[in-house]
Amino acid sequence: MSASFLIRPAVQSDEAPILATFNHVFRDNRSKAAWQWIYQGNPDSSQSMVCFSGVGEVVAHSGASFHRAVYQGKTVKIGQGRDSFSHPKFRSVMRGRAGLFAQTAQSLFMQHGAAEGVAFYYGFPSSRAWRLGSKLLDYREGSNWGRFRYDSRKLLPDFGTSYGALATTDEFGEAFDRLWLRREKNVQAAVIHDSRFLSWRFPLHLKHSYWVWMFTPYLAEEMSGYVIFSRRGHTAMLLDLHLPTQPRHCFDFWRQIVDKLRWHGIGQTETWLSLNHPDLAKLREIGFNPCALPEDIKFGFRVFDGGPDWALLNQSFCFTMADSDLY
Repeated sequence: MSASFLIRPAVQSDEAPILATFNHVFRDNRSKAAWQWIYQGNPDSSQSMVCFSGVGEVVAHSGASFHRAVYQGKTVKIGQGRDSFSHPKFRSVMRGRAGLFAQTAQSLFMQHGAAEGVAFYYGFPSSRAWRLGSKLLDYREGSNWGRFRYDSRKLLPDFGTSYGALATTDEFGEAFDRLWLRREKNVQAAVIHDSRFLSWRFPLHLKHSYWVWMFTPYLAEEMSGYVIFSRRGHTAMLLDLHLPTQPRHCFDFWRQIVDKLRWHGIGQTETWLSLNHPDLAKLREIGFNPCALPEDIKFGFRVFDGGPDWALLNQSFCFTMADSDLY
């Protein structure tokens, strides 16, 4: 690498120049608080590598949040690749396997890889980042996922009986842990969606625009399901879900959700998730229909020598939109 460029781990004092370049590249307005939530607030840690020019400009950045996951019955540490970008004016010196973008990302994988206990990486990069990663960084494309839509204006049959109550919450408590323990038995590979993860991923105390609704059957002591939405115009994005196991409870829960969505002026609900998700069949029964995958989002893995077989991982990894960094 040329002596005029330096790749090293990012530190807190790098936040301002990294964030300025991030907002320039993505034409975004990510705040310092949001950046710190990702890289300082994650209870399971987040790390990033940054490349600087000789005059201190941010040339490239590659980050990851680490999470506890289950894989074939064991608890493992995995990384979600995120915030990978390069400054446009330096891209002419970043081409090829020795390019600065590839070196920055590779430095992340080397410093926080198998030797550090990371089983594998996954992520949802942009099309451009995916093209570079698949050519230069051994990214492997995942194919076991789908996108689904629901017409929230659709009239649902009223069976005249309600089986439980819908409620909201401002925190993720122990009941979410117990729900995850039941879900864990039905997945082979997944990020652990317990209260620890959900409290970080959806920081309700920061007044983000998330709707969290829980369903508790009558005469039961705690909830049997939950959903988490964010709003985009007249569309509700279903980010995470754990639907009740009993069909009548599941339908009643969804009927009450639709009433809430209509009250908020929502005409359409959308989600994407892995095709092995335990609740996908229930979504289809409710009325979710498949549609084309997003053109600007890719899904894939970065595995290490001696790590999980990526083809097996592709078939077994279970995820929802909550496992991305996009919403």
